[in-house]
Amino acid sequence: IKKVRRRAARINPQPLDLIAEKNGLPIPIPEFCFAPTRKFRWDWAWPECKLAVEVDGGLFGRGRACPSCGRRPVGAHSSIKQLLLDRAKQNLGSLLGWRVLRFTPKEIKTWACVPMLKEFLGK
Repeated sequence: IKKVRRRAARINPQPLDLIAEKNGLPIPIPEFCFAPTRKFRWDWAWPECKLAVEVDGGLFGRGRACPSCGRRPVGAHSSIKQLLLDRAKQNLGSLLGWRVLRFTPKEIKTWACVPMLKEFLGK
């Protein structure tokens, strides 16, 4: 569990379990494997109500910008291969009855995700 929590902490600027606790929400499970046959995992999940949160952290590239054109290397979730895998994961989750909320790291860090989580979790 320690390894999983460390990985989840790297994905999210502020762990969603801490945000949930401070806002009276149920504590989510990090890196929840919802489809063992495909080894797909949600970044955070509430399995009892089939609600998942995906944090799209690699959308805007990473590393130092090119001095001549300003572009950044492709981020983890902006390569074509990863985008297709993310879609397959979300589609399978939908077929299995999961609702998926997608947030950017900034939305997690600033707690902008809290109102939507409260609405989906009925709090």
